[in-house]
Order: sequence, then C-alpha cells, then structure tokens
Amino acid sequence: EAALSNGLAGGNAYLNIHTTAFPGGEIRGNLAPVPEPTTLGLIGLGLAGFGYARKRVAA
Repeated sequence: EAALSNGLAGGNAYLNIHTTAFPGGEIRGNLAPVPEPTTLGLIGLGLAGFGYARKRVAA
C-alpha cells in the first residue's frame, strides 16, 4: 500500500487490464488521487465564513 500511495502522489501509478483476447493489455490509464468530498465541503464552508465576516465588517 505504501508503494501505491507513493505512486499516486508522484503521478506514476497506472491501471492495465489484460484479457485472453488482448494479453498485452487492452485498457490502460493513469491513476490520480481525488480529494474527499468532506475536505472540499470544509474548504467551501471556510471560504463562505471568510466572505460573511468580510461583508459584516464592511457594513
């Protein structure tokens, strides 16, 4: 798991699907980490709080 985490962080992880019809691999794609929805929600909530505080001070 550490090797996968390091590969994802470095952009070096990929997925290769092999079948009997295409033993060399028919589907290959790079993997990239995706931020968790909770993290994005907290960032949005924080930005909204800053915007509200700024609006309140300006008024």
